[in-house]
Amino acid sequence: MKKAFSETLSCLFPLSVHITCNSHIVNLVASDFKKYFPELNEFVKCFRNLFFVPSGRKSRFLNFLRRQTGENPKMPPNPSTKSWSAWFDSAIYHVEHYFLFGELLSAELSRGRNVASNSLLRLEEMYEDSTFMKKLHAQLNLVKVKGPTLLKYLNYFQEKVPHVTQVHEKMGCLLHFLSVNAAGSAEDFSFCFDGNHKFSSKEKAEHVKIATSAFEAAHSKLSKYVVDGAQPASKFLEQVRVLDPINLVDCERSLGFIDSIPGIESVSNEEWDLYVDHIGPQAVKSIKDGLDLKQFWKSKANSLPELYKLASCYCTTTIGSYDVERSFSAYNAILDGKRRSLEQNTMKAFHFLNWNL
Repeated sequence: MKKAFSETLSCLFPLSVHITCNSHIVNLVASDFKKYFPELNEFVKCFRNLFFVPSGRKSRFLNFLRRQTGENPKMPPNPSTKSWSAWFDSAIYHVEHYFLFGELLSAELSRGRNVASNSLLRLEEMYEDSTFMKKLHAQLNLVKVKGPTLLKYLNYFQEKVPHVTQVHEKMGCLLHFLSVNAAGSAEDFSFCFDGNHKFSSKEKAEHVKIATSAFEAAHSKLSKYVVDGAQPASKFLEQVRVLDPINLVDCERSLGFIDSIPGIESVSNEEWDLYVDHIGPQAVKSIKDGLDLKQFWKSKANSLPELYKLASCYCTTTIGSYDVERSFSAYNAILDGKRRSLEQNTMKAFHFLNWNL
């Protein structure tokens, strides 16, 4: 993408900016984080594999949970789907239920061990291994408490709303969150050991080391983009915050130092000073329920004409390639190796159903 932009697209669109998809960046960060929990990864995959072959097991599982919890249960999320949040959703689901499943596994094995799947037999081994279950317990508790923060940023950057003026701050907050947890102490992760399992000091220390290593790896990955320059638009994302009046308090306010926003050279010093010294601060003071950035700049089209042109371009555009990749995945599911003779109208109908059902 960098080569395509630098050699072709930048020539065709001289005022464009190459921004690496932030949702992809956060997904890479989450992927590096997940690698440090092999017990949890194996458990969620094995458990989901129980239901791949139709055998009435789904209904028995739901009936079992209904008896145990008195609620209307749902099936565990599949951690292996293409949804980036699936692994976290699956782990958080199992935090609330995994301790109940020993009885279910025994009932399923009693139906015939000789026809039991490998996943069922492996799950039996897990539940009989106290060391494995301790590690699983600690890892599930960690993801339950810390996972939602990663999930929040992952979902935020997939929202179809303009957020270019917020990216720099959000990435900075995520980097700080990872840094703090990478330097966490045993006390900071004491919640991982709550529950019926008894952990020795050595076991606690080992888990804390794994937890901090996971956060350190995630922090290193994010630093590569935020600090080390792997995000080609890092300077643009830092400077474009100035187009949101709320950010004026901690942004560079001197026009001469802003050099990474294409088109900024068309803004006069008088117009700039009017914005940063008067109109912007006044708008912030009058805020009651949040500032509608689009409406703000629309109302300033006459008083700040050049800045309005820039803001109407940069502050109203969603940034991300996730929708494009999802459409590719959707087409691959429709036109797969066994469907090479579909007519164009049939493909359109399948595609419509895929996105609307």
